[in-house]
Amino acid sequence: MDIRALGYIGFKSPNAKEWAGWGPEILGFSTAPPITETPHHRVSALSYGATQVEGATYLRMDDRMWRIAVYPGDRDELAFIGWELTDRIAFQEALVELKAANVPFELANEAQALERGVQGMAWFRDPAGFRHEIFWSGYYFENSFIPGHYPMKKGFRVGRLGIGHLVVMVPKLTEELDHFATRILGMRLYAGGTSIPLSGGDGGRVRTEMYRGRNNLRTHNLVYMEKPGYYGLHHIFIEYDELDDMGRSYDLVQKKSKYPLVMTIGRHQADTFLSFYVQTPSKFVFEVAWNSMLIDDKAFVQDRPLHSFVWGLEMVGPILLDHLKIDPAAEVGSINPAAGSEPARSEGWPRKIATK
Repeated sequence: MDIRALGYIGFKSPNAKEWAGWGPEILGFSTAPPITETPHHRVSALSYGATQVEGATYLRMDDRMWRIAVYPGDRDELAFIGWELTDRIAFQEALVELKAANVPFELANEAQALERGVQGMAWFRDPAGFRHEIFWSGYYFENSFIPGHYPMKKGFRVGRLGIGHLVVMVPKLTEELDHFATRILGMRLYAGGTSIPLSGGDGGRVRTEMYRGRNNLRTHNLVYMEKPGYYGLHHIFIEYDELDDMGRSYDLVQKKSKYPLVMTIGRHQADTFLSFYVQTPSKFVFEVAWNSMLIDDKAFVQDRPLHSFVWGLEMVGPILLDHLKIDPAAEVGSINPAAGSEPARSEGWPRKIATK
């Protein structure tokens, strides 16, 4: 399938309501509705109001209905990942591909799709149990994004590029996961491998694989990170259009945020954006960035830096991973699935992946 962008992300959290304050005040997300009373309001797609989950916080980054949703739940966990396709025809073709690959999926009804802010949606699970959604035609209302804090020059860099990327942890990276990303989702590789060993033991070595939508210009949209004994959402990458907007949020994180800075501002090597990391009300981390690279497919070849960072990115706070710990004897395919309705499963899918 031809994934064009990471369109939206949802997760569950006991602190869903806290996002309504922290998200706008610290990072500038909007919680204002995407449409106000206008002469055309009564004939819009939202004439009877958008379907929303009671107690959820919907965070906006642009003129779309929302980009990040936080639903009330007993624990912090990833609920779903929303991948944008070109149009209705691409969506129908993707369903044919899923069926041919024996990947069970479920179609959303009209109310479910509208809650996501799209015209059509279907969902399925990867071999690790994470819920992936594909959709077409996101609703928007132009010039309706109102930043959650001021001043803000341009806001978030989203649009056709999508949100950015997310990193999910799995106890073991397998051929099944790689097949899912490259053959089922149709993604390209950007980077990956096992970190270079440090002195003493394994030196905290981790293995990652980074993937991007086949026609998305960002370097990566989806990352699987291997760490035995861990499973779940590690961090989400978001980006500003202007350095000053990122800098102001960096100040607010240090001066006003209840949740601490995790890594100082600095520059990466593989993708040369500037970023910093901050803990969120739901334990996972936001990587907050500016000036990410865009891919030139004709010139791109996969390579690997000897070290991830050029400067900065010093660890100054905790990355809380205890909530991601799982039973080492479990199989990923049998772990409590990501939040949502009952999992789309059939015999043999998702394939169970041993954690050892």
